[in-house]
Amino acid sequence: MPKVSLFKRSLAKVGLFATLLTIAGNAHAEEMIEPVFGLIYDPQTVVFEQAPDTLPGRCPGLAQAGLGDRIRVFGRTEVDGTQYWALGGEVVVRRKDQPIVVPKGAVVALTADGCTLLGPIRAFFQFPNRVPADAVSRLADEVVERYESAYGGAPAFTAVLKKQDAVPQAPMKGLLRAALERHGAL
Repeated sequence: MPKVSLFKRSLAKVGLFATLLTIAGNAHAEEMIEPVFGLIYDPQTVVFEQAPDTLPGRCPGLAQAGLGDRIRVFGRTEVDGTQYWALGGEVVVRRKDQPIVVPKGAVVALTADGCTLLGPIRAFFQFPNRVPADAVSRLADEVVERYESAYGGAPAFTAVLKKQDAVPQAPMKGLLRAALERHGAL
């Protein structure tokens, strides 16, 4: 009788181990959606930098933008002492019974005097009010460079843009499209 009990315990351990492997394998199976192009991606293979924990404290406007606790950096540049950050929250894609959530993202300007919320990412690249053209162009270039890096190069990034029908069309997305063309992603 002890042998049967030992066999059952072994089976139970194997079952528990298989369950844990399944859970671990599915722990990151959720897809995410990013706020610049609206691409759906696997956060285990496409990795974007996490914003410094101190950033929300420096920029209270981020709470209004509703980006959540885990803010990602999709682009960052500095022009004339002002840092421009393209930021977004982690938005999990739900496909079964719920619609895909629209990702939230914002552009902020950080100076020694404080932080200014410049607006949602997509609106910013369409209508960059009161921001020097050089800063917008450099931020757009930086966004494209980060995406190319995250996706493993311009060809892979371009393939994903086309596959998901997310290539920005002029004139509304002219600034991002121009950056993509400058970097060979289109």
